[in-house]
Amino acid sequence: TTTTTKYTSFDEAVSKANDGDTIEVIKDATSTGIDLQNKNLTIKGTAQTVTTTTDSGTEEKTTVKPKLKFVAKEGQPQIFGITLRGSNLTFQNMDVDMTGASSTTYNKWNAVCMSHDAALTLDNTKFSMDGTGLATEAHGIYMAGRGRNELNVNNHSTLTINNCFNVCGDCGSA
Repeated sequence: TTTTTKYTSFDEAVSKANDGDTIEVIKDATSTGIDLQNKNLTIKGTAQTVTTTTDSGTEEKTTVKPKLKFVAKEGQPQIFGITLRGSNLTFQNMDVDMTGASSTTYNKWNAVCMSHDAALTLDNTKFSMDGTGLATEAHGIYMAGRGRNELNVNNHSTLTINNCFNVCGDCGSA
């Protein structure tokens, strides 16, 4: 059986989700950080059709994926990113903007941290990080040496990491 629950914020949906759940994002949202321990989630965007009228009067329809932008919690200077411990996180049909994220729950120098057999999968998703203005040691993705960690970029996804000291720390052959 499928149960649909509506939440007022993206972060509330993530915190209340159970292992194996899919969170459907129907409009642009913000997150103050994702921290998953032994919980697998899929974040699935529902594309919207946007109609614009050009100067000549013709209508153009474009399909726009929902954007998830990482922001600092109120009163906190740092933007927390994604921590995956023994968890798989999939972004599907999304536009994820982690500009300025430099801190996970237990490392203050990376935007995404994976350990204990974790996986980050991008499926038809644009995922971007930019470390401009952050500490010189800011990393994009860090895979801790415990267990097998995976980064999967599938189905026309793009992963862009700019202005980071390391794109992928401890990533082996990634």
